Amino acid sequence: MILNLSGNYLTDTGVKSLCQGLALNKSLISLNLSNNDIGSEGMKLLAKALESSQVQQLNLSRNPIKNKGAEVIGEIINKGNNNNLEVLNLTECEITHKGSIAIYKGLKKAGCLRILILDHNNLNA
Repeated sequence: MILNLSGNYLTDTGVKSLCQGLALNKSLISLNLSNNDIGSEGMKLLAKALESSQVQQLNLSRNPIKNKGAEVIGEIINKGNNNNLEVLNLTECEITHKGSIAIYKGLKKAGCLRILILDHNNLNA
């Protein structure tokens, strides 16, 4: 099953409601949450919901998750709780060098992530 909620301005508050449904869903394999103004607080909620999900493809592009959100993503990958995650799109998420390091640390232990997209972030800062 694929769920595309891009451009719906969910914000962190809307992610909370979405996560309640994600925790119970075992058939969703692709989730597109691009361009929804999701920040680091929304990422914390989403991380918890993803632990029990079957999501293989996650698109978070064009959300201001910044470095704190990138750290949460690094922890998700590092814990390996979601061993299904294969594709992660973080295009234009306001991530800097510090956030990319947090993701890299998680990737050192990741078994299934095959594609990571970090286009249009300021990784030099």
